Amino acid sequence: MIKITIDQAASRFAHWLTLIAKGEDVVVLDHERPVARITRCESAAGTRPKVGTLTSAPVRYAADCFAPLTAKELKDWGL
Repeated sequence: MIKITIDQAASRFAHWLTLIAKGEDVVVLDHERPVARITRCESAAGTRPKVGTLTSAPVRYAADCFAPLTAKELKDWGL
């Protein structure tokens, strides 16, 4: 476990995040009093699929789903 001051955390935040990503725990101290512990967390989403990879079944539409609205349907919608 690495202990750092607030000033150290602020001035080298990217450095600490790199260490945290590798599994280190970092405790931030305010005048030698621990105020925060930063630890690595696992991604909830996991890895993203490659572009173009199917992730679900193809969408199916009814044959008439893009047909123009009838006069009654236009009136019902206030158009």
